[in-house]
Amino acid sequence: MALATVQGLDGFSLADLAAASGVSKAGIATLFGNKRELQTAIAARARTILDERVFAVVSAAPRGVARLATLGAAWLDYLADPDLRGGCFFAAALYELDAQPGPLREIVRTDIQQWIAGIRAIIADGQAMGEIIASADAGDEALHFFSIGMTANAMIQLGVVERPADAPRRLWNQQVDRLREPMGDHQ
Repeated sequence: MALATVQGLDGFSLADLAAASGVSKAGIATLFGNKRELQTAIAARARTILDERVFAVVSAAPRGVARLATLGAAWLDYLADPDLRGGCFFAAALYELDAQPGPLREIVRTDIQQWIAGIRAIIADGQAMGEIIASADAGDEALHFFSIGMTANAMIQLGVVERPADAPRRLWNQQVDRLREPMGDHQ
């Protein structure tokens, strides 16, 4: 996965993977059959890691505003992890595959759609609980939060500011506060 985020899904060869992993090229070919199957397995592994490191944390958080805030903290912690050599797999794949039709693009597209839908559901749930302002469009807000995360990934990878995760954290928290229903309005 790290190789794919650095070199791109199409940018690495089975020989590159063999060299990086210490497994023979024939061994990799035996495990995955072909490069497309390997790419599909990489996308599945990336999804599993994101589920474990971000979405499991979010699912354990209290519903409503707390869950939305937890999503930002967990996601940005994940993106800021120095061991995440090439950044978020999905951010890299989004830009690599956005104009390349095919099954791999559809896998990444579906994962990203589900991710945005999950953010929308958190916001809609917060609205139903009276913790998030009812006038907010949950779909638009979900896209806004997703965009903060994608921009954070780019800022962290490029190192465009001294502490690249700090500004996205502030922006995320400001957006959460902007959506928070004032306490006096729903008592």
